[in-house]
Amino acid sequence: LDHRALPAPELRGAPGSRKPATERETVLCALFAEVLGVPEVGVDDNFFELGGHSLLAVTLIERIRMALGIDVPISAVFATPTPGELADRPGNHLSDVVRRIILPIRTSGEAEPFFCVHPATGVAWGYSPLLRFMPTRHPLYGLQARGLDGSGAALPSSIREVAAEYVQQIRTIQPAGPYHLVGWSSGGVVAQEMAVQLQSAGEEVAALVLMDAFSPSERAKAIDAYASGGIAVDDAIPGSEVLPELTEEEYATVLRVTDNMEVISPSHEPEVFQGDLLFLTAEFGKPDGIDAASSWAPYTSGKIAEVPIPCRHAQMCRPDMLGHAWTAIAEWLDQSMDRSTR
Repeated sequence: LDHRALPAPELRGAPGSRKPATERETVLCALFAEVLGVPEVGVDDNFFELGGHSLLAVTLIERIRMALGIDVPISAVFATPTPGELADRPGNHLSDVVRRIILPIRTSGEAEPFFCVHPATGVAWGYSPLLRFMPTRHPLYGLQARGLDGSGAALPSSIREVAAEYVQQIRTIQPAGPYHLVGWSSGGVVAQEMAVQLQSAGEEVAALVLMDAFSPSERAKAIDAYASGGIAVDDAIPGSEVLPELTEEEYATVLRVTDNMEVISPSHEPEVFQGDLLFLTAEFGKPDGIDAASSWAPYTSGKIAEVPIPCRHAQMCRPDMLGHAWTAIAEWLDQSMDRSTR
């Protein structure tokens, strides 16, 4: 990629945003603007809608530590992504919001929401930069693993159990279809199972999007190929770039959830989803002989539309890659609508 040939990014704060009313809000607005490279940030401006992402969030919490002398966990930026919300946070503890199964990334909008399933780590924070690309008419929610609350409660014993719990959760937000589901890596397996369960309940699934998700039949082959090919761990673990910034408590809960996903995933046998699906393929860093998209053919009655994304597996939720992903999703949905109206 010739970066010098690219136009300068257009970064700006939201027009008419509320001005800071306290000293803390003033400092946080200034820090947001500094980190994001924009002239001004208002109290209610969303970090991710202005182009923020996990690596910039790390920079932001360092700036906050130096300026205000407080330690803010990186998860707090995902749970409270505006200067006003961060200023109102009680203490420095992990917000309850990021421990919940439903992570509200954007709750407003008149269209059907998108529900995005976590990868093996169990956290769905990485989908937050989608706000920059998705039309504001669509609400956006992440689905996170049971067990992130650190309570030590029993974890799910199967992918079907995970999916059933998430279906129950999303129906509290959207009682009836059409549903829009997205899943990255292990989350793709869960999203496919959710789609099957929703259809079994008589609901419409308007979109099933798998982001570089290996089907169970391809998973073992892929793991062996990655290991024998010497692929770096950061190329294979979604979200690994922010794991070092987690607190000891957060890391322990994420590790427990990840280990459980690794235990329950291999034995899952998918049923057939009745419809088309969109498969977003990470172009780079794959071992030879791995074809994740085609491996879903036995579990899908319709067509699989495959779109390459110019990244490695672990980079699928990088902000620029999410931009590519949303473009592909929007075009696929438009084409699906065209076919349905003919």
